[in-house]
Amino acid sequence: MGIGREVHEFEEDALKAAGLEWTGIRMCELGNQKIKFLKHRIPAKKYYTGLGVKEHVSLDLNAKNGARPVNLDKSIPQDLLNRFMLVTDYGTLEHVNNQYQVFRNMHDMCCIDGIMLHSLPPPGHWPGHGRYYYPEEFFEQLARTCGYSFVIPMRRQARDNREEHDMLMVAFRKTKDNFPARSAFHALPIEDSGDMGTTGNYTQKNKPIGRIVEKIRSAFN
Repeated sequence: MGIGREVHEFEEDALKAAGLEWTGIRMCELGNQKIKFLKHRIPAKKYYTGLGVKEHVSLDLNAKNGARPVNLDKSIPQDLLNRFMLVTDYGTLEHVNNQYQVFRNMHDMCCIDGIMLHSLPPPGHWPGHGRYYYPEEFFEQLARTCGYSFVIPMRRQARDNREEHDMLMVAFRKTKDNFPARSAFHALPIEDSGDMGTTGNYTQKNKPIGRIVEKIRSAFN
């Protein structure tokens, strides 16, 4: 989805509340994101390293802009375990079929006392965008199940001033290592649209459409 001004304000507030600063932090970003609130779109990796981030790792099957082509449906590589004080998900998890594994991957990459940030579509919003949609109750129950604390209260905010484009923004602090069993996770309320066309490396599944979209984007950048 990219990182707009409202998401950046949210992450700034979350870092401040958590007592963290950009300078010297290790950060992992799910998806190869773009910064959208500047005059020209730039890769998020370039923006965050410019803020002084010590290490920025992005994970995306498209392997663009220095991203590692990691399949989030599977367990992450060992060198990423417990490595990051900040792990971000700005519109990536809804495209991953294995929801248990991708949420566990975020948990496993985050250090104890590190934070995990989400910006995801709630039910009834962004129709046709992804496979999964997340009610507030899901994050409340996930926090209880995993022992997370909320760094700041959840936010519900429209993207592009469009009511049908509400996003739910959540900031968790990890307080313990153990992640719940698969059965306990699957008891949590996630809405599954069943749309498999927007999961995995879906930009490769629809190459002609992807090329058209890229041409349009290039014309405006």
